[in-house]
Amino acid sequence: MASQNLIRRFYPDTLPKTTLMNMQDTTRPLEVACPQCRKKVLWNAANPYRPFCSKRCRLLDLGAWADESHRIAGEPAMDESGLDELLARADRDGEPT
Repeated sequence: MASQNLIRRFYPDTLPKTTLMNMQDTTRPLEVACPQCRKKVLWNAANPYRPFCSKRCRLLDLGAWADESHRIAGEPAMDESGLDELLARADRDGEPT
């Protein structure tokens, strides 16, 4: 069972869905690692901070998003380097001659 848990954790797409469903033990609550400190946390209604272990870890993660330490990979929505020039050109083009 331990090897299946490792496979499920690191390679979830390699096992058929029926195998994954059969591997879940419904008698004990799901246990996840806190994204901030990696402490084991029970995933249930009694933990208002889930998936985090505490309010502190939740706020640290929020702060990392706020100061842009955490980012979603991809191209920026718009290159802001020429924004002033683009706005000035739009104003000129909108004025009657």
